[in-house]
Amino acid sequence: MVEKTRDDDEILLRMLGMRCDGAASSAIGRAFGVTASRVRVMTDRVRHADVAESGEPADVVQAAYW
Repeated sequence: MVEKTRDDDEILLRMLGMRCDGAASSAIGRAFGVTASRVRVMTDRVRHADVAESGEPADVVQAAYW
């Protein structure tokens, strides 16, 4: 398994921000050199983890995303 770096986290945060701002996964992927599918997988993992760990109702947490 490849260890994640701070730079990896920063890139993912930028992807999340762009996706929350309404950017298409394909556009985000082009900006970071990955596929649209990879963008969706990466950002959805964060969203799902946020829902699971927040202790808030899922619909409340989901409302903060796309």
